[in-house]
Amino acid sequence: MNSSPEWITRKRTIKQLLEELSSFEDQDLEVRVSLDGGDSHQCISLIGRIDGKAVLMNCEHESSVENSVTGIMSGEIEERPTDPLGSKLDPLVDRYAPLRPDEEYETCECEDLKGLLIVDLLSCNPIHCAACRRMVDPERLKLSGELVDAVIRWQSAFGSLYRLWLDSGEYELWAKERMIEPSGQVNTAGLNLAQELSKQLPTRYWWFRDTDDPLPSNCPCCGSNLHPSDKYGDLQCPRCPFLI
Repeated sequence: MNSSPEWITRKRTIKQLLEELSSFEDQDLEVRVSLDGGDSHQCISLIGRIDGKAVLMNCEHESSVENSVTGIMSGEIEERPTDPLGSKLDPLVDRYAPLRPDEEYETCECEDLKGLLIVDLLSCNPIHCAACRRMVDPERLKLSGELVDAVIRWQSAFGSLYRLWLDSGEYELWAKERMIEPSGQVNTAGLNLAQELSKQLPTRYWWFRDTDDPLPSNCPCCGSNLHPSDKYGDLQCPRCPFLI
């Protein structure tokens, strides 16, 4: 017979957890996760849905990082970096909310969108205007829920790799190799997003480049000779969405 108090194994829903967290006076407190009753605790690297459950994940160990990034890109882990409810967990939640910036000045106000960029600028939304480079509200593009989820997955996976590279720690080289691999999951997904968005507006996929590395002369995706870019970046491919 289990003699542990009921509260130790009590399950909590997202709604119940949010209600408990909202009772804290200081809403800017960092939320962390502990598996030993609070003796130690780790940051929450990702919030995802796995096997029908919302899971708080710490990915500080290398195997956890690789498994999480792979899981997000494959769809086995459904990550919700901004809104823990997400469109699939609650159909009443605005499906575009996770991709909306907190400040209006960060949003594109161009009257006529001419093109788009897929690029991680350490923001909540990787879809940017090709003219002003500000974020484009996904509702303006009338993106489907499926495409919104694909954008969120790419942003989460690429953002995780980019931050590991910026950290200049033991994962720096590992992260860089995955961001420059043409056939890797994160770039394949990014190029697919650009091609899907290009059905509405011409869309470029901004390739990661370490400034210590030389510029390529040929597209790493299709092998075409690169041309000077129209506006942002240095070079672009005439055949595919590649931009660097």
